[in-house]
Amino acid sequence: MTVLLSALLLVAFEPGSQPVPYQGGKPGAVELIGRVVLGKLPAPKKFSVKKNADKCGREKSDLSVVYSGDGGLANVVIWVEGIKAGKDLTKDGLTLRNITCTYEPRVATAAAGSTLEIKNFDGIQMIAFGLLQGVKTPWFQTTLPVKGLGYKRKLDAPGLLNVHSDPDQPWATAWVYVFSHPYATVTDESGYFTLDKLPDGEYTLHAWHETFGEKQQPLSIKADPTGNRARADLRFE
Repeated sequence: MTVLLSALLLVAFEPGSQPVPYQGGKPGAVELIGRVVLGKLPAPKKFSVKKNADKCGREKSDLSVVYSGDGGLANVVIWVEGIKAGKDLTKDGLTLRNITCTYEPRVATAAAGSTLEIKNFDGIQMIAFGLLQGVKTPWFQTTLPVKGLGYKRKLDAPGLLNVHSDPDQPWATAWVYVFSHPYATVTDESGYFTLDKLPDGEYTLHAWHETFGEKQQPLSIKADPTGNRARADLRFE
């Protein structure tokens, strides 16, 4: 079973991968800043809570599309494709916290080889399923019956992982995009992002959102003695 799961992981975890192994120890000098905006702002949605309302609340917000007043789109995964060597890739662990029946953070990036922990911060039982992109069978399923319990899995290879709860909690979902390089991040509540220590070169900038899909555009990085800063903005409709 372990061999089979590893094989599925390597197949499904393809989108964030690099064609050749990434090399650290060669940081660049450019800081990339930018913003992702949403052209058409949808009306906010709510879910009615049918189970454990005393712990979860009577209704929960739909967090699949979160934006600021001027259209800055939060929870967009940003990454630069094509950097073969740059700053070191740190493999800090990532913790998904189940708080009032909602996963925090909603969207995150992680390094291949790091560890994901799902932890129950509520006083009720939670169920978590992990689904790899392109694979119908859950990669993992765990039950955490009491507050304080956690479940860990190693993120063996790059790709996209969706973590969700049972059908009675459709709002309780999270996304973890795993990369084999350090040039990836997530936009903040106003749609802004920053990536530092990019080396000079011609690359591709990617943006992925759970509702709006993926966009990409060319990215040219060139160190400038007067500022060493580059700017790139994207827009979803």
